[in-house]
Parts: sequence; structure tokens; C-alpha cells
Amino acid sequence: MALETNELFDSDTVDPTPRMAPRHARVKTLAPVSSAPLIPRAYPLAYNTSTQKLVPWTDGGANGTGVVNCFTLEEKQSSATDDVQVVVMTEGMIHYDDIVLPSGEMQADLKAALQAFATRSNLLVIDGLEAAQ
Repeated sequence: MALETNELFDSDTVDPTPRMAPRHARVKTLAPVSSAPLIPRAYPLAYNTSTQKLVPWTDGGANGTGVVNCFTLEEKQSSATDDVQVVVMTEGMIHYDDIVLPSGEMQADLKAALQAFATRSNLLVIDGLEAAQ
């Protein structure tokens, strides 16, 4: 599959509003997403173990897609046909109120996933979330 050509960073794309304190940021590959939605900053992504690419987090998803692995650090246009390179926070702190709920998902399911170590990376600290395990 081909990679779409794009700029990974622009000084105008940095928005100080989301409360994120990245300790490690990486450039990762986002798999094609049907309907090619605009992926906002602070969007939860999961690592699909079968395709070995990032995908939007899905509650109860198979092959690792139900585990929050990282968050986007910038807004990015996805593609319905090609892989896209995205800058993500793989380790650090993010405030719960700033996390963007993926389309079609329930807020309660995202909250439960972020509270349990089994369904989120242990390198991510979720501030403002009560009863995190």
C-alpha cells in the first residue's frame, strides 16, 4: 500500500488548548480509515496487531484495537485508501476532558477503557479521571 504525501508538522498546527504533556512523540503509520475522516488532536488510537498499523480505538475491538495505545498530537486528514503518517504521543500525560471521543463510540466505554491498565498503555497517564486503576 502506498503512503500519502504530506507534511508531518507545521508551526500553525500546534494548538495549546488540549492539556497534553508528551514525554515521547513518534511518527507512526495510520491505516486507511473508511470515509477518510479528519482525525483531531487528542484522538485515541490503537495498534492493530494483525496489520501492525494504528487504527482508531474501538471498544472491545479485536487484534489490539480495543486498547488505547497513543493519542494524536496534531489534527490530521486520514485517507480511505492509503496509509498516513501521524505524530502521536506514545508516553505522557493527557487530561481526560480533552480526549476526543471516536465517532460511534460511547463516552462510558472510553472512560472504562482508560481506567483499566488492560485496555490502555501503561505509559499514558490520564489526568482528571477518577478511579483509574
